Amino acid sequence: MKKYMYILGIIALITLVAYLESPNSPLAHPNEGTNMYSSIPSVEDSDSPGATEANSNVENEEEEAVLTSLELKLEKTELVDGYIIETYREYEIYNNEAGEVIKSVPTEHYEYLKYLEE
Repeated sequence: MKKYMYILGIIALITLVAYLESPNSPLAHPNEGTNMYSSIPSVEDSDSPGATEANSNVENEEEEAVLTSLELKLEKTELVDGYIIETYREYEIYNNEAGEVIKSVPTEHYEYLKYLEE
């Protein structure tokens, strides 16, 4: 009898999980299962009126190629309870093709290094 109760419990659990993972579930996200790329114009369709505009946008983006990278920069150094604490902040660095920095945008990411003062 206990064996059948375990099997029935496992079947009920699998059924509950399958229902909660389905799109009909009250917990399902409203945008789940939709195509998020449906509003992007297709570059392949050259007969449509917006195709030339899409092609020119692609060409402009290629001309203004921007390379991005992440870099940690030292923000401050503190002495706390016999330890040296260095605070680094992450920056998004935008470079053009020549390697010149166009702009540097700070992010909310920090890293800390702690050293024993000698």
